[in-house]
Amino acid sequence: IRQARANLQDAAKRWSTTERERQSEEANETSRGVWENELFQLVVERNAARRELEEETAQVRQGASAELQEWLAAEAEKRKASEEMQRRQLEDFERERRAWAATVAEHHREQARQNSLFT
Repeated sequence: IRQARANLQDAAKRWSTTERERQSEEANETSRGVWENELFQLVVERNAARRELEEETAQVRQGASAELQEWLAAEAEKRKASEEMQRRQLEDFERERRAWAATVAEHHREQARQNSLFT
């Protein structure tokens, strides 16, 4: 009876640990999906702005007035600065994502280490 009780307790501990790991992995996958969706949205916005700039540039080349060309050049500079800012945001975002992934990996290693202490 004692052995059976000990075996049941051991099995319950293993199941509890496995369930926590599964839930943790599901939460991490969900978070990763959110990060990836946000990154994708930033890329889509940047590409749309680039296309818009290219279209405006094409219109100027088709004979727009000098005043409009000056305005468009200023807009192009603004867009260029905006794209640069978005590029930096993407880089920052990627750095944060990598740091987050490293934190999650460390958490998993620590959980595995703690779990190994119970077995």
